[in-house]
Amino acid sequence: MGWRGGSRGHRRREDLRRGLVRWLRPAYQNPKGTAGEARDQIGMLVEAADVTAKPAFPTTLPEQVEAIRALLLTLDAPATVETIARAFKSAKRDRVADVLASLVAMRRAHRLADGTYASEIDAIAA
Repeated sequence: MGWRGGSRGHRRREDLRRGLVRWLRPAYQNPKGTAGEARDQIGMLVEAADVTAKPAFPTTLPEQVEAIRALLLTLDAPATVETIARAFKSAKRDRVADVLASLVAMRRAHRLADGTYASEIDAIAA
C-alpha cells in the first residue's frame, strides 16, 4: 500500500510548472490568499536576489587583489575603503585597506587627497 501518484518531488515540480503553489503556512506566506500572484511573486524575488547579490570576498591574497582592482575599474568615481568593503560579502574593512595599500604600492590604484581610492586608469585620466 502506498501513494500511487509518483514521488512528492515530481508532484511538486508539476504543480510549480503549472503555477500552483502549495503553501505550508498559508496564513503567513500568502495572507491575501491569491493564487495567481504567487508565481509572479516568486519570479520577482528570484530576479531581485540576482540583481542585489554581492560577490563573496575571495579568500586568497592574489584573488583579493584582483577582485578589488576589478571593482575599482568598474566604479564611476573614487571610493572609500568602506564603500569597497560593502561591495563584497564578508569583507573586513582592515583587510580591504591592506589590499588597497598593496595596490597603491604596485601602482595599480591611487589614494587621493580626500582618502578615497581610484584605479590607475582613472588617476591617469584625471
